[in-house]
Amino acid sequence: MKINIIKQGISISPASEEDMKLLDKLSDATYQVDFKNLDSRTNQQNKALHLWCKQIAYLLNKAGFYLETSILRDSIEWDMQLVKEHLIKNTIKTIFSKTSTTQLTKKELNELIEVITAGLSARAKIEVPPFPNKELWHN
Repeated sequence: MKINIIKQGISISPASEEDMKLLDKLSDATYQVDFKNLDSRTNQQNKALHLWCKQIAYLLNKAGFYLETSILRDSIEWDMQLVKEHLIKNTIKTIFSKTSTTQLTKKELNELIEVITAGLSARAKIEVPPFPNKELWHN
């Protein structure tokens, strides 16, 4: 069973109504929790990554850089998901040999941001906006 929790100070609470229902299913007892990846992203950090991808998609479309498909021989406008799949995930696979953004450490994400920003600036002459709420990564 996986339950999403929110930690604020020394208090921990369920992150949603669904998590509360899961928590209610547990018997009264002492449970040991094993945090396996303390360097993983929070929901807010994930939202920031998606917003950044959406901003990049807008800039690529505005500059006339579309995703070319060989099957349909057509140009497709970028959206958040296409930026994440084609730019972000391909870059992390090449640089870090990882397949998912959830596997990135905070340090790797910062490196990814630098690579994407430099690459789009050099190749497409697009000035990528700064990563939203970069201070999230330091909290």
